[in-house]
Amino acid sequence: MRASPQSAPTSSARATRTIWRTSTSTSDGWRVSGIAQTWLVTPRRIRLATAADRLLALIFPLLRTVFPPHPAPAGAPRRILVTELWHIGDLVVALPFLAALRERFPGARIALLAKGHAREVLSGSGFVDEVITHDFPWSYEDIEGRPRRLRLRETIAVIRRLRRERFDLAFDCSRDGRNHLLLFVTGAARRVGFDFGGGARLLTDALPADSLDEHRTADWLRLLEPFGGGNAGREPRLAVSAAEREWAVGFLRSNGLQAGGLLV
Repeated sequence: MRASPQSAPTSSARATRTIWRTSTSTSDGWRVSGIAQTWLVTPRRIRLATAADRLLALIFPLLRTVFPPHPAPAGAPRRILVTELWHIGDLVVALPFLAALRERFPGARIALLAKGHAREVLSGSGFVDEVITHDFPWSYEDIEGRPRRLRLRETIAVIRRLRRERFDLAFDCSRDGRNHLLLFVTGAARRVGFDFGGGARLLTDALPADSLDEHRTADWLRLLEPFGGGNAGREPRLAVSAAEREWAVGFLRSNGLQAGGLLV
């Protein structure tokens, strides 16, 4: 289901609240247990999402003036952005989507906005053509669990770079209103995410969140529904270079393990 920015649902915070309550009610209060959940749902955050949606309704015309979306291409998308701002495990879970996206749009240039580890993890995989790195404050926690301070100049520079790329299509699976805002300010002509966590009006394709209990990989693949769906197909595998294999063999031998030995 595709919705224009003007007609996209404006009650994503209400959807957040409804799905949370129907999916996670327990005798000891409200909690989230689904593996797909990356935005920790609490009463306080639901109130914040509701307040943010109300504010967004007021400033949305201004946002469209300051950050106008780029015009949609006449044919298939040529430049695609995917955002996965979290950690290595989150990136690995997104691999089936990246593989399916490459299969769906083989002629497109695909860029991934992620943390610095993504370059090494995806090196040689062929899933993306470019990795743009930045640590956004809401996606980074130090060893004490505190968000990282906003690096305003670097963040502005990244947003300007993303707008210069003139993306035709952008995807985000975070179910987080802050990521929806980020997708909007990039100027991507078509922006696909979930109607959950606030900011659904910032998306052109706000998919119903349904349940929080689906595996995160399935959530990622659902983002391809507006384009005919996506199939994970063969299991995606990361590329390992000859130098990396040589290092691994040396490391194992230095720890008393030989080729063909059993390692659990």
